[in-house]
Amino acid sequence: MRVIAAVTYRENREEGEIQLTKKGISGIPVFQLSRYIAEDLRLRPAFVTIDFLPNYEEEALIGYLTELKGTKRAEQDGYEVLTGWLPKKLAEAFSRQDSTFLRKKTGDYSEADAGKLVGMVKDFRLRITGTDDLRAAQTITGGADTTEFSAQLESLLVPGLYVTGELLDVDGRCGGYNLHFAFATGYIAGMNAAG
Repeated sequence: MRVIAAVTYRENREEGEIQLTKKGISGIPVFQLSRYIAEDLRLRPAFVTIDFLPNYEEEALIGYLTELKGTKRAEQDGYEVLTGWLPKKLAEAFSRQDSTFLRKKTGDYSEADAGKLVGMVKDFRLRITGTDDLRAAQTITGGADTTEFSAQLESLLVPGLYVTGELLDVDGRCGGYNLHFAFATGYIAGMNAAG
């Protein structure tokens, strides 16, 4: 399932389309954060927070739920509200986690109940247990130390050796930056190696 969401890891927040699969989460925001998560997983558990409604403020959503009281829509339960906010499959997944709470009529919600429902979708915490293998990677970190190369991309340690692209310890954001870097460094190194 694909949804627009914001994913936060420590102080880093990325927003865009994410995929929710049986194996875990994926998508550009996850790719952007994966370098930090992969490093940390060697030392400690990693948790991300997913905001499934990044374009709405918490207070506005709580206000919406409060305004349902005294209207015909006050008969809606939490699950019905979620199906209006989220794709049905995602609302069903939330319902499996807390079906008793989500079957409560929103007209009976206290302010704390409204906050709990909004928190489910705005502050969903997920433990990351690992990353996919290298075959799924779009780019990887690591490579030759850039301080050991001239501006022409010639090795300062091995004259005549030119290194480009991801062989250098440079990785960029998703969106073509790594390809651009590969092409640009390939051109620079090629022109200088040819002499």
